[in-house]
Amino acid sequence: MTDSVNKHWAIIQDILSREGIARQHLTSFDEFLTKGLQEIINEIDHIDIENAEYPYRIKLGRIQFKQPRMMELDGSVTHITPAEARLRNVSYVAPLMMEASVIEDGKTLESRFLHIGDIPVMVKSDGCILRNFTEQKLIDHAEDP
Repeated sequence: MTDSVNKHWAIIQDILSREGIARQHLTSFDEFLTKGLQEIINEIDHIDIENAEYPYRIKLGRIQFKQPRMMELDGSVTHITPAEARLRNVSYVAPLMMEASVIEDGKTLESRFLHIGDIPVMVKSDGCILRNFTEQKLIDHAEDP
């Protein structure tokens, strides 16, 4: 049993030395953003609306993420970096959009993307504005490279 435990720790140490401790969390979060949420929406598929006059259905479609942003006091929307979010004591979140179509008698009446909420963004994940920044650009934006 001791040999088995030592073998597992050797594998864990190897993974940690190659990828670091945060990579597993980032990979899991990225998979949730790209696949997980869409799979949940696909499983639900639609919402039936029961109306006495005419029943209709809301067909749920694709999920989209916008860049992290915040609403200023004057109502304007600005993109935000993690460092700015920390300094201003606000959440680093991205808008979550979902395509929804109104279907009546099998015909699509209207289709549009709706803002269904904001999702917190992990720094340097696929949803983060910093993911493709060079080391110098990270320094310019007050981020630790």
